[in-house]
Amino acid sequence: MRTMIARFVSLMLASALAGTQATADRLPSTVKPGVVTGQGLVDLLDYAQRKGFAIPGVNIVGTNSINACLEAAAQAGGPIMVTFSRG
Repeated sequence: MRTMIARFVSLMLASALAGTQATADRLPSTVKPGVVTGQGLVDLLDYAQRKGFAIPGVNIVGTNSINACLEAAAQAGGPIMVTFSRG
């Protein structure tokens, strides 16, 4: 299951970032690894809009899915939004 989730998220990120040079090392300086809030979030969303890519959002229901999503985002070098819900 974890591998399937990671593959799906990798495909989402690849599609979202296709044709852009948006990688984690080129994000606005206010965007730091981890939870992004406030001005960092505004800057991240503005950056994505300017560069023409979407930031995928994934609903997380367990530890397997969060680990897979974070691994996929790290491999793709792009941002990801996660939401949590009860499984």
